[in-house]
Amino acid sequence: MSAALEYAVNVLKIEHIVVMGHGGCGGVAASLAGEGTPEIGEFVTPWVRLLEAARARVVESGSVNPQFALELEGVETSLGNLMSFPFVKRAVEAGELELHGAWFAIKHGELHWRNPKTSRFEVIEP
Repeated sequence: MSAALEYAVNVLKIEHIVVMGHGGCGGVAASLAGEGTPEIGEFVTPWVRLLEAARARVVESGSVNPQFALELEGVETSLGNLMSFPFVKRAVEAGELELHGAWFAIKHGELHWRNPKTSRFEVIEP
């Protein structure tokens, strides 16, 4: 994934990256189940571990819908992780690349788009 990201940003000069969370995410559910760092796969387990700080914030907040809240926090975590790549950070700071967050669930049929000014997810009307 890192190689594809580097190639896309540095060689293809992509202008946008969208990180999309989804309703009913099993990794998020595993994180919330209190399993800590469940062994659910060689690549899934490390991703779930990335949610530990976000999970703590969601649990502490007393959210009435922790699954949804952590799905959104997962998008925020991924956006932050993207900025840890020096080539992504450079391109964003140079105005050559924009990072976007989104969330979708088939059950609800709604696309939520992250407002970059407020960091809030807003429903996109059809």
